[in-house]
Amino acid sequence: MWLLALGGISCVARWTLLAFDPPLPVVIVAQLLHGGTFALTHLGAMYFVLQAVPPRLAATAQSLYAVGNAGIVMGIATWASGPLYASYGGKAYLLMSAMGLISVVFTLLLARAWGGARILEDRHDEDLAMI
Repeated sequence: MWLLALGGISCVARWTLLAFDPPLPVVIVAQLLHGGTFALTHLGAMYFVLQAVPPRLAATAQSLYAVGNAGIVMGIATWASGPLYASYGGKAYLLMSAMGLISVVFTLLLARAWGGARILEDRHDEDLAMI
């Protein structure tokens, strides 16, 4: 959960910095935060799948994560970014910051609700435990 939260915080910091047309050294730091945003979030999501989903459903969970994240959410954000940038210029990046903040809130809610156990028990795991 902490990897996911840190990834979201990196997202908020990056896009907030970029929204205010900073000087080049700040842009470089902000772009380095992209590595933090992607790496921390991706590793956090994969670790969550490892802990929360039975092994037989891991590929399905990873696919749903990819479709939701890189497919639906990124597709909508890309579709909306042109008109938003045309209307608001660099301040449109604050929408990306808001998306990162929303992800941090959802991550904290998930961390509070999830006890660390598998969300769905695998009957195959139970059968192996009996052997």
